[in-house]
Amino acid sequence: MQIKTTIEERAKHAFTKGRNTGIRKIENLKNKKINEINQQPNWIENTTNTEIPDFLKRVLLLGPNFNIQSKHNIPYVKFVADVESAIAKKPEAEDIRADVATAISNHLNYQRQPRSKETEWIKRDIVSSRAFLKTHEDIYITRADKGNKTVILSAQEYRQKMSLLVSDATTYQQMNCDPTSKILKQLNTIVEKWHQDQHIDYFTKTKLQTFHCHPPRIYGLPKIHKPERPLRPVVSTIGSATYSVARYLTDILNNIVGKTEYHVKNSFVFAEDISKVRIPEGCVMFSLDVVSLYTNVPAENAYAFIEDQWHRLRKYTTLSLASLQQALSVVLKSSFFKYNNNYYKQIHGVPMGSSISGCIASICMEKLEQGCIELARESDVDVILEEFNNAHKTLKFTLEKEEQQTIRFLDMTLSRQHDKIIKTWFTKQPDGRYLDFNSESPFTHKQNTICGKEYIGQTSQTLEKRTKQHEISIRVKNKQTGLAQHALEDDAYHTFDFTKTQILEMISHKSHRLIAEKLHIKLRGNQAVNLQIDTKGVSNAYNGLWTKLREERERENPKTLINRRPDDNQQQQQQ
Repeated sequence: MQIKTTIEERAKHAFTKGRNTGIRKIENLKNKKINEINQQPNWIENTTNTEIPDFLKRVLLLGPNFNIQSKHNIPYVKFVADVESAIAKKPEAEDIRADVATAISNHLNYQRQPRSKETEWIKRDIVSSRAFLKTHEDIYITRADKGNKTVILSAQEYRQKMSLLVSDATTYQQMNCDPTSKILKQLNTIVEKWHQDQHIDYFTKTKLQTFHCHPPRIYGLPKIHKPERPLRPVVSTIGSATYSVARYLTDILNNIVGKTEYHVKNSFVFAEDISKVRIPEGCVMFSLDVVSLYTNVPAENAYAFIEDQWHRLRKYTTLSLASLQQALSVVLKSSFFKYNNNYYKQIHGVPMGSSISGCIASICMEKLEQGCIELARESDVDVILEEFNNAHKTLKFTLEKEEQQTIRFLDMTLSRQHDKIIKTWFTKQPDGRYLDFNSESPFTHKQNTICGKEYIGQTSQTLEKRTKQHEISIRVKNKQTGLAQHALEDDAYHTFDFTKTQILEMISHKSHRLIAEKLHIKLRGNQAVNLQIDTKGVSNAYNGLWTKLREERERENPKTLINRRPDDNQQQQQQ
């Protein structure tokens, strides 16, 4: 009885001490000033002589994907009317109506939720930033081509470089007028014919036909990692005449892309394949890279390839070969864009920014690879490069040859040792810039930005060795642990930051260590990615205690809202 009382007193004392510590930390966080928020100044690169005020810096540090709550009136009635006109004759109309009503009600409830006053500074800073930029039209703000930085340029520098880019007579040709109306009429006529011939249903027809659109637009992203910051051209075709039909054709053609022996789906597949390769004596490793692929790829070669593969492709579409190629021809010949109220046509290649361009480029390159790829001795490398460069007049390649029997390819370093290839993985240095959790973005977008999931494990090995084993499990897709299963989920992209692995307890006795592992997993609840079997045998008598301890952990480690990015989600792994 006395022992029980002593344990309860100690637990109560620890609880009170932890609670008071958590309260103090929360108060300290509340008292922090805006300029003490964990944001990195090197996320902004100002190349001008203009002094950027603090309020604009704070807004830019939020990132290009940050959203604020919209105050615009949403036309709910018009939305419902549009839905009604589309579902009137459908047998499942009532179910659709119920779903629509639920979705609108949920959105209204979300809009009415009180917003934290702690983020009011964001709205004030945005208003001040707009006023500043309105009076400083001599600066241009955009994102960098690489590095996830925000770049502030002189507007004059940007215009000069863009003018120089579009005036390249070997790549672009200025047009006399906007061809949008002509292209729109051609595609709408083709789609109407598809519907009349019963190749597509009415719903697909309404999705593909467009009546209000604008020409593709070009803009440039500064390559701040290169001298003089040249611009990389980017064309946006969203909302253009070809946008919907291009996506429809892409879905069809993707069924025959990537079926050759030279196609590599991703780095993991390549790593597995390359481990089986044996290099004959005298052979070397080298890689070829095509120069400006989209503006130089021979798109006309795709028609012959599609015709040759029609016996495979026809089962994925009700269109005839002639109908598909007719629409494809219109889309591929619509390689134009608007800049500074002038219209420019791309002379060669596939339309930059179009969803179909990657597919057509892959088709053309696969056809080229089948005729050119081979094993090469060191004396043959230059001959193979010449063969690739002679394959088509517009395609040019650069070559990178191994140095000291080593070459980088994808996200691996490949080393030649005797007749084997040894691979070493490397990752790009993360810049730590992510989507800010205060953003009015869908929660599913922000959920992957929270650094909150953990993996608990026990081992008698060194920490470095066990961590390396987990990394290998992910690479070879071995899903025996909760960590690997979480990292390899189909519908998400999760990466663990193994450099931040922590030792929670040092316990020499294995049975005690196994018990401690289960208890730590239970303590973290849904925050742990461990498998359910990992906590088997833990008594429910502790459930109330786990709840209390979780509250204490949250008080002592409040989540500071800093910039996060979904595609580089870092999650903590604890050992």
